[in-house]
Amino acid sequence: MKQKLEDLIDYLDTLNGYKLPNYLEIPNNIKMEETINYLNEILAPFYNDDNNLVTNYMINNYVKAKIVSSPIDKHYTNEQIGYILFISLLKNITSLKNIASLFSFDKAYSGNKEELYTFCKELEEESVMRTSSPLKEEIKNLHESLSEEDFSKKLANKALRLYIESSTKKIIADSIMNYLSETVLPSSALKEDKKEKLLEKKILDKEAKKLSNR
Repeated sequence: MKQKLEDLIDYLDTLNGYKLPNYLEIPNNIKMEETINYLNEILAPFYNDDNNLVTNYMINNYVKAKIVSSPIDKHYTNEQIGYILFISLLKNITSLKNIASLFSFDKAYSGNKEELYTFCKELEEESVMRTSSPLKEEIKNLHESLSEEDFSKKLANKALRLYIESSTKKIIADSIMNYLSETVLPSSALKEDKKEKLLEKKILDKEAKKLSNR
């Protein structure tokens, strides 16, 4: 239990200092395999298991949906990699359809890809720091002042609060996107969104089977 707690605090510490690469630091004109390896290294702190890893199947779906432009001679630019990076961060909390709508707004109204990337980078880092830093201190203080049983209860309550807050914000954000997507959604994104949902269902079924075999 002590080691697990230390691992949790270390993880929150890592998140607190986490920085996404600047736009000009993203590699340019690299092949699929290099793109996948780069993205998975950057996104590693946000992965709980291999199900979230970026794969060539996922990237091909984003290209088919026209959320990401097609590679030239099988090479990806820093602009394309930047898009895939934020798709990977968002895909666990909203649909591919909503992500496509958000990116369509960008493509329609903004010509400066570095500016958009920097805006998303700052939002992500601010959100991570705002959550991880106070949470780390709260956990340490609770552990020092409570019995193990009471501490575990408080920690479970904290996790539940975070889940409920996230769920509420997701519901509201999805409602906003349902309003907006009518006018900007690329039709090709709908097919790929259905594929993503089928894949997610398979993953959930696999997880449920694992839990039932415990």
